[in-house]
Amino acid sequence: MTNLKYYFCESCGNLITSEQIDDELSNGGMGYCDCQYMQMQWDTKSKSFEPVYLRHYPEWTEIPGSIYSELLKESNTICRHWMFSSIPKQDRSI
Repeated sequence: MTNLKYYFCESCGNLITSEQIDDELSNGGMGYCDCQYMQMQWDTKSKSFEPVYLRHYPEWTEIPGSIYSELLKESNTICRHWMFSSIPKQDRSI
């Protein structure tokens, strides 16, 4: 059995474990966060939001399990993102 690793998306605040990434890969996924694959942007002509496909997959940032556990307590990914940005770089390292 491998050691469980913990990851954070610095773009959107999502959390994931190495086990979840492995499950995604085994089901044909890419193993990256898809938060920037498509963005909704305002279209002046149609007066509505239309999808723009950026097709960008940010890589996950590995974080210590203790930080993962603390961030997991916050369900709002925007707040989680702010929380993560307050952690000094040396405390984020594995």
